[in-house]
Amino acid sequence: MPTDPDQIDYAPRRQWLRSRRIRAWITIIVVLLAMLPVALKFARLNADRMRANRLMETCLRYTPPPTVFCNDPAKPSATVAAPWTELASLRGITINSSATLFLHERRPPHGSAALVAVDLVAVSPQDPLTITLSSRTLSAGGSSSGKDIESAVTTIELAPQRAPLTIAAGQADGVDVSHFTITCTVADHATTLDGWLHDDGSVAIEPRVTSSY
Repeated sequence: MPTDPDQIDYAPRRQWLRSRRIRAWITIIVVLLAMLPVALKFARLNADRMRANRLMETCLRYTPPPTVFCNDPAKPSATVAAPWTELASLRGITINSSATLFLHERRPPHGSAALVAVDLVAVSPQDPLTITLSSRTLSAGGSSSGKDIESAVTTIELAPQRAPLTIAAGQADGVDVSHFTITCTVADHATTLDGWLHDDGSVAIEPRVTSSY
């Protein structure tokens, strides 16, 4: 019985189409697998950027406890701001901090808003009583890089002799947006530290000359 020529050609053609589809799917899968590491990298970077932006907003409006450091043996305490340590880690900053003394938004006289962070690095183990502070400024624009960081270390003498030290959380000035204060109490004597954010991103911290012993 003769065979229809169309039926003879149909089966090989159907098999060829099936093979072509399989090759196309294999090519798509190979391409997707090759792109997967890049896609995961960008997803991770985007997640880190979003997290850094949220932490920045928290730090700019951070509300600290009333007292952030006290080395009185009867009531020792020290608070390092968790949002600051997390943000610093994402920005590639290594923090050496015994306590976060000030963390808030400040604006220089002729510049853009920035996050100002002041950390207590050390308290002198002998007379006179001095504290070492580390101050940093980060652009409030949301950059995830560490290139916009300005840092400085300041050592301030608080008293001629060691005594229990209590440091209240720094306060942002409601009038001068570049200014903030930190109050340190040694025994019964209070010293106010004035801080200013300058146009170049640096932070100046100095004790008020009215404090005396």
